[in-house]
Amino acid sequence: MGIFKLSLPRTALAISLSFVGGVEVAKRDGELELAKTFYVEAECLSYEGDRPDRVDKEKLRGVISQLLENWEGSLTKISLVLPDNLFRIIIMNGLTELPKRKDELTSLIRWLAERKFSIPQGESYLDYQRLPENRFLVAGTPKALIDQMVEVLSSLSLHPGWIIPESFGLMNYIHHLLPCSKDEDMMLVNIGDRYLSLAIFQEDDLLLFRRRGITSYRKEELIRELSSTILYYQENLNPRERLRVFVGGRNSLTLHPIVREALSQEVVLLASSFSSAGEVEVTPLLGAIGAALEGVLG
Repeated sequence: MGIFKLSLPRTALAISLSFVGGVEVAKRDGELELAKTFYVEAECLSYEGDRPDRVDKEKLRGVISQLLENWEGSLTKISLVLPDNLFRIIIMNGLTELPKRKDELTSLIRWLAERKFSIPQGESYLDYQRLPENRFLVAGTPKALIDQMVEVLSSLSLHPGWIIPESFGLMNYIHHLLPCSKDEDMMLVNIGDRYLSLAIFQEDDLLLFRRRGITSYRKEELIRELSSTILYYQENLNPRERLRVFVGGRNSLTLHPIVREALSQEVVLLASSFSSAGEVEVTPLLGAIGAALEGVLG
């Protein structure tokens, strides 16, 4: 599940509030491995409230230059994985009498999305993915911030072919490496920096996506968000027999016990499931790994 999908590189770059990281996934003798990893604690994004509002271009250029120096080999095409709170994501339901021509459908989705997002025309990049039953997954992200990042990347001869929210990278990771049976749905709990994202999906169909800005995680608040989301899912989304819950994101290692204690469903902490070329802590990079897997497994 991605937006702005132009190509499928096997290398992904993650830019978050508190770090910049990179991964390359390879397949050798039928086995997946992390061929390369890179991770640096760095604050290249500044925030206004709970949303990024500025890129420190010089700091970002310096960190990515360091990545390239340590990469050992040419690197041009990448996927770019960004914090969920850099995006506005909605699922459009109930659309009927859709235009048959793709350009007309795109114009309709864009018009509806701009109204829903309350975004002035021309100030955001918008893209969509069609879901079953004439439903659409739509994501928008501020044009100015993306342009600043792409300017830095282009100055270093890097070209992002796929730009996605971290949660979509984590869902790719689950889809490729942790497939579920036909009688169960999956829920992602992404505990990132300054946000909590909750997604429920069936194979390639996204049923629900919620994101809440949050600066400090309180047990009661986290439990309340989990409980209300699962209740809505059970009452409105025709749930399957089982729901398996996956916990990922920057703060997942410390907060997944709260999720496990709060829910009666099976709870799985996401962790790297294949060998790594280095000693880099890969938990914050799982969204990037999920994006890079698209370049290997498709």
